[in-house]
Amino acid sequence: MQVWGPRGAVWVVPAADVAVFTLGLLPRDEALREAAEQDADVLAAALGADRVRKREALDAVGGRLDRLLRAAPTGRVRIRWDGRDTLVWTVPPPSVDPDAARAELLRRFLAVLGPSTAPGFATWAGLTPADARATWELVAEPPARPPAPHDAPARGVRLLPPGDLFLQAPDRDLLVPDAARRAAVWPRGTPQPGALLVDGELAGTWRRRGHRIEVAAFDPPSREIRRAAEEEAAGFPLDPARPIEVRWTRPRSR
Repeated sequence: MQVWGPRGAVWVVPAADVAVFTLGLLPRDEALREAAEQDADVLAAALGADRVRKREALDAVGGRLDRLLRAAPTGRVRIRWDGRDTLVWTVPPPSVDPDAARAELLRRFLAVLGPSTAPGFATWAGLTPADARATWELVAEPPARPPAPHDAPARGVRLLPPGDLFLQAPDRDLLVPDAARRAAVWPRGTPQPGALLVDGELAGTWRRRGHRIEVAAFDPPSREIRRAAEEEAAGFPLDPARPIEVRWTRPRSR
């Protein structure tokens, strides 16, 4: 399914997870929540079960995009975006407790973009600081669950591409505490490099120049790390007629 999720962006999620990415964003503030439900009511009355173009849905809420997006966290709005236009329709609300959806949204965020903080979660989800703190406390209260198989520490060496989801974490100082190294991973004024990931930790950067891959490790890499990174680089989808050269360099200072 497609929904307007965190920060009003178009999200493609499993149908079973729609409530997480909609009700998980429902404001706790009574006035804001009532406004969202009223906008959803207006859309439901105007659209019924019909799928209409976004322009018609906007007409129903006075041409205001903010009202259209404000209705999304009720879980009653569905969309279909194809790059040219967006179809909009309404459905009955999910039978899910909003607090359960909020808590699960935070868990998903932390599983992919953690470690993080309540302000980082607020930035990513587009929530108010108060809402983010309340959800953070909600998740912190229950006792820790037994580790699941996928909770095992990350192992191995990867060359993450520029823009990889892991690099979109809002709390960069938690991922890379050292300021100089952080500046190398997220430089200002220049294209973002790829990242060298070793056992789940950002351990350097890499850039491609034609068929040459330049890897800059923060610390001298072991023979095993070099071999693993070079093996991954060798599988990059470039012209097979030209061998890929991996060159190890020093990280950029800026």
